[in-house]
Amino acid sequence: ERVVLHASKDAVARSAEEDLNYILPFVDDCIIKFPDNLWLKYRKAATLLSIGKNDEAISLGLEVVKNKFNDYWAWELLGDIHKPNSPETALSCYCKALLCSKDINFVSKVKIKLAELLIDIKNFSRAKFEIEEIITYQVQNKKKVSDSTELLKAQEWYEETSVPASNTEFYESHAPSAEELLYSNLPWIEGVVGERYTIDDKPNKPRRKLYINSSSIPFEVSIPESKVLISGLKPGMGIKIKGEKDKENRFQVYTLKKRDTTIDWDIFEEQIGVVDHVNKQKEVIHFIVRPNIDGVIRFSELEESFLEGDAIAVRIHRFKSKQGSRYRTFTAKKTTKAIAKSILKSFEEEVREIDGMGFTIEEGIFIPPPLVNDKNIKDGDRVSGKAIINFNKKKLEWGWKALSIDNVSSS
Repeated sequence: ERVVLHASKDAVARSAEEDLNYILPFVDDCIIKFPDNLWLKYRKAATLLSIGKNDEAISLGLEVVKNKFNDYWAWELLGDIHKPNSPETALSCYCKALLCSKDINFVSKVKIKLAELLIDIKNFSRAKFEIEEIITYQVQNKKKVSDSTELLKAQEWYEETSVPASNTEFYESHAPSAEELLYSNLPWIEGVVGERYTIDDKPNKPRRKLYINSSSIPFEVSIPESKVLISGLKPGMGIKIKGEKDKENRFQVYTLKKRDTTIDWDIFEEQIGVVDHVNKQKEVIHFIVRPNIDGVIRFSELEESFLEGDAIAVRIHRFKSKQGSRYRTFTAKKTTKAIAKSILKSFEEEVREIDGMGFTIEEGIFIPPPLVNDKNIKDGDRVSGKAIINFNKKKLEWGWKALSIDNVSSS
């Protein structure tokens, strides 16, 4: 895998056509064996580009950019792929690349490529800005001014051309065309605008939560506030989004706009669950909607008090944490709606008692020691009550646990 990566990189660097054609089947074999290695796809795209098969490289270039959306070199690759057949598209890709990084030590080649395209369309002032930035950087850092830069500077138009204060607005006006390449064929997904927030170590870079529709439970993503270009922005507003998950299962938002709805928070459906634990010391309740979908709510966030076994109507969303997927409650209230029997059910069975713990004989429902002791349950007794779905951390499996005991009869 590593040998093929290095060999293809070397062949591209030398523009060795025979070696490029030789290595390509090996790259293909490695992609089949190591489908999650994005660098192999990057190398294949670069190899195809080097032998003039740009059309075959487009899909690979798009896949690289989708997974490295904020990396300048990914956009540079996509620009290089489009340059022969669509200079306008290449220009927009290079503009996007220069928005991703402002470190001239890395992006000087991109700036040269952009300058060349700008010269082709006779936008000399913008081209000169790119060239001047490179020269200034190289002189200040005591580096030799590159031959490609000197050649551009030597052109007739250069000396008599004025330079704008910045090209940033130019980049920003052209970059959206490059971004459209990623999502033009993707469907719109319903979503809702969430809260604005900042991170302690980045107080000047506000971010915005978005909630994205996914079956019955929305999931949360976060993007820079600067990417939410919507007037009258407020939490709860309906939006539609184009995006998809990358190789690391992170949802990438490509674009969004206002959705035609007057109902705030409309993608949040009410879920009926059951309160399975009340912790008075920590002042929290724990609820479960179905296996692997549960959450914790503080007493202070509730308008009513709850007991174990109470039905609860919640609107929740999923978010990523270091522990994996978790669920956060948006609204919670008591309800008279029926709790699904898949999470809370009645039972009546004979019990086997072992060391103060009870287990029903037919379904193996676990009866905790406090209930066994409180109800004075003996081996062979027949008990009735309610059981709740429960995850056994030792066995790593779902089972049932008695929540309450209504009646005990001796055998």
